[in-house]
Amino acid sequence: MNIIQLEPSKLKDYSNNARKHPAPQIAQLIHSIEEFGFNVPVECNANFVILSGHARVEAAKKMGLATIPVIVQHHLADDTKQKGYILAANKIAMNAEWDTELLIAELEELRNAPDFDMSLTGFSDEELNEMLGDMDLNGQELGGPDEVPEPKIVICPHCEQSFDLRDAESPIV
Repeated sequence: MNIIQLEPSKLKDYSNNARKHPAPQIAQLIHSIEEFGFNVPVECNANFVILSGHARVEAAKKMGLATIPVIVQHHLADDTKQKGYILAANKIAMNAEWDTELLIAELEELRNAPDFDMSLTGFSDEELNEMLGDMDLNGQELGGPDEVPEPKIVICPHCEQSFDLRDAESPIV
């Protein structure tokens, strides 16, 4: 398996790529590549059609990178194998699970590291707050996952019964 350096513009999108890459994901990739480097080669067929790495190629183009690492998968010669590989490369990675205890431990260590930008992990403020419970990506204090909102009590002027509007089952008069 040979890794070559290729201009991103030489690579062609697979026209039936079922994965979509929204602008926020591309922005995350750009930030990650700037911090950690372009560490995962793009895969393409012999005609330079992308099999794996559409988002990385888009990020590289936006960054103006002259070349990126590419692996040409010559052994995936027919369309059926290429289509199957494209789907497998995207879906199989999504089937993984997190070891929550280890994930939280790693995130806590990174959060406590000086000058580490937690947004580089790809987790949102909400996800980090759910796991760590007290800080956003910028190290600002947040309410923990067990924080209970203040009660919103209203009293019915007709029957004088009180209702907490946080409770979705409370009748609204």
